[in-house]
Amino acid sequence: MTIESQIAREGDRLVVTLAGRMTFRDYAGAGELLGEIFARIDPAAEPPVRRIVFNLAAVAMVDSHWLGMFVRAQRQAEEAGLVVVLKSATPAVARLFDLVQFNRVFQIEA
Repeated sequence: MTIESQIAREGDRLVVTLAGRMTFRDYAGAGELLGEIFARIDPAAEPPVRRIVFNLAAVAMVDSHWLGMFVRAQRQAEEAGLVVVLKSATPAVARLFDLVQFNRVFQIEA
C-alpha cells in the first residue's frame, strides 16, 4: 500500500493521518486500515473515543473507491456512537468533497 497512515490518540479523538494518492491501486488496503482504526478504539478507555478524525493535509487525491471507504468508516462509527471528521483537506480533495456533498454526511474541518 503506498498510502501512508499513522493513527494516534489525542484526548477523545482517534486521529488518522493519511498521505499520498488514494487511488484504486491502493484500495486493497482500505479494509485493513479500517480494521486497524476500529481495533484501536477501547470502550473502557478514559476519556472514551468520541471522534475519528481523518487528517487529509498530505493527501493529493482521493478516488471514488476511497470515498466509499470514508462512507464505510462513517457507518461503522455511527454504529459505535462515534462521529467521523474529515480535516485539512487539500484544495483538490476539498473540491471533490463539495462535489459529492460530503458535508451532508461528515463533519468537515478546515
